[in-house]
Amino acid sequence: MDEVASLRNAEALTSSGLSGFAAQDHVAPLSAVFDSASIAIGGTGEFWMRLPAAMAGTLAAGATYVVSRRILGDPGIAFGAGLFAAVAPFAVWFGQEARMYSLLLLIANAYVWACWGLIDGNIRRWDWALMALTAGLGLWTHHYMALLITAFGVFILARRGFRNRSLWTWAATQAVALAAFVPWLVLTGGQGNATGFEKSGQLFWLPYTLFSDVAGMSLGPSTRDLRLSGTAQVIMQNAPSIALVSAVLAAIAVAGVPVLWRRSRAAAAWILCWGLLPPTLAIALTFVADVSYNSRYAITSFPAVAILVGAAGSRLTTVWSARVAVALTACVVAWSLSNWYTDPHYAKDDLRSPAVTLAQQMGPNDVLVVDNMHALPSLEYYGWRCRPSDVVVSSPEGTKAAARDLSTHMEPRTTWLLVFRPWELDPQGSLLAALGEGRGVVAGAWPGSTLIRYAGSGPVSAASGLTVGCLD
Repeated sequence: MDEVASLRNAEALTSSGLSGFAAQDHVAPLSAVFDSASIAIGGTGEFWMRLPAAMAGTLAAGATYVVSRRILGDPGIAFGAGLFAAVAPFAVWFGQEARMYSLLLLIANAYVWACWGLIDGNIRRWDWALMALTAGLGLWTHHYMALLITAFGVFILARRGFRNRSLWTWAATQAVALAAFVPWLVLTGGQGNATGFEKSGQLFWLPYTLFSDVAGMSLGPSTRDLRLSGTAQVIMQNAPSIALVSAVLAAIAVAGVPVLWRRSRAAAAWILCWGLLPPTLAIALTFVADVSYNSRYAITSFPAVAILVGAAGSRLTTVWSARVAVALTACVVAWSLSNWYTDPHYAKDDLRSPAVTLAQQMGPNDVLVVDNMHALPSLEYYGWRCRPSDVVVSSPEGTKAAARDLSTHMEPRTTWLLVFRPWELDPQGSLLAALGEGRGVVAGAWPGSTLIRYAGSGPVSAASGLTVGCLD
């Protein structure tokens, strides 16, 4: 679904420029520039859409090595950090998704590399320009680059104090970057900034972010598990894998932090700040702004975890705790990657299969009910074309209205119900109940979506949050 949004953004950028892009989405547009160039070369197929993200993800692994080498001056630690960044399920996930996050990860590494001279005293004249450039590119990639900028500002302030000249010079470079981003903020000033949906269990967001940094999203609770079940229930169901990843995090900390501390106290302090402050700021932002939280919003902090893994691995041949940390990390990475490629429970949402099934089996007079309007762009990408009889739900109020009308079963037509991310608009299963539990025949069930066929249809009328026919 998000990848189709990237495609639409790239097409809007190509056809209408930044103003056309801004009219349909408020996300920062830099990744769309690369996406539009890629599809101009090879078309809108999945390979060409995902190629820019894959290239950025590959470069990000190398950049993790480079920034680690600059911060710590230790090729062994840097090699381990780069290797982990290359195989970590979290980084692999976003390196295969046509979104901006692998590009943001690459730029985050470049930004820290450019700024590190402020800490080790080895500042060069052109570093100031790089600080402004990388900060600006990061902001034009994702608004949450500001979290990393803030984290570094807090760190240098704590290290140098208000009166330090370098602090204020750095602040000036960041002001330049922000000024360069202001035009985009003006263009998208009318766009809503709400993202995702409200989540519970705020106390678990930071631990889950660290969990994701090590294990990705394909070990332990899946994203669907977290959204369909309560936090306590999910923890109990996934206790073994959660315990294993917790042991990995503990082992990495025990083996890696002393290495960093002995190597450079300033570097150790920054790496801990880097790993913890951006996600903490992103979580705090949900309490004061109309935004949600997702661990990907703090992807700028991922290199810090990679460096910690590299530090633990650097003592592999001499310290038993390092051997334990490396063995456990390798186990988690292998298990998670195996799940990612072989276990449908962890697969990304599949709307290709419902689109194909509908095209093959749906009759000319049948009615399609889509319980979540967010499914439509992906259905259209995979060939489904809207019909005048389509029923599309776009709000909880629309769910109630559709359930009321569909419960009559007055018309002899066949009804197809596409259930997609029900936790967003129909967490109570109102449409399933209205059409009759047990009356439907499951035409297909795929990761994130289920298609059910029912005999009979109610006459559905348009209402608030409920569209009959094609959306504009």
